[in-house]
Amino acid sequence: MSEPLSRPTILVLDDEKNIRRSIELALEQEGFQVVTAPDVSSALRTLHERIVEAMIIDIQLGEIDGVTFFRKTQADGFAIPAIFISGHATLTQAAQAVKSGAFDFMEKPFSAEKLLVTVRRCLEMSAIKERLRLAATAAEPTEIVGESRAIRQVIADTLKVARTQANVLIVGASGTG
Repeated sequence: MSEPLSRPTILVLDDEKNIRRSIELALEQEGFQVVTAPDVSSALRTLHERIVEAMIIDIQLGEIDGVTFFRKTQADGFAIPAIFISGHATLTQAAQAVKSGAFDFMEKPFSAEKLLVTVRRCLEMSAIKERLRLAATAAEPTEIVGESRAIRQVIADTLKVARTQANVLIVGASGTG
């Protein structure tokens, strides 16, 4: 297998310095670029300054929880896969993380090996989704044609979910296109 041209950048958001550092070291040893953030504002600044391929987010943060941060990034138009980590999360919080679209949830402490396997799987899945998205875009017309009230509503609804990773099925009567 050939070496990738660029090293993927992983954002690590955790309020515990030692956890950030240990994750950073493990990922850097495997060739990833790592950016760490101790808080939400630093993480958001990073997302606006550089391209990030994946995020590792602690569920229990000081100011807001990691799930809320992840949902905010999605609402802001970032479609970055996330792996949630926590040493104190409840089952409900872990379920919320996965429900919000997270790739995976890992309970602390975890081994560097398990982290690396999870990050690689996350990046592979993200790359597959992107290839499928590009193939679908290339295979279909890029513009919806029509002026009726119904088609304008379909376009408006589609634009609402266009920046998310949600799947959308548009159906209509036979012959409507």
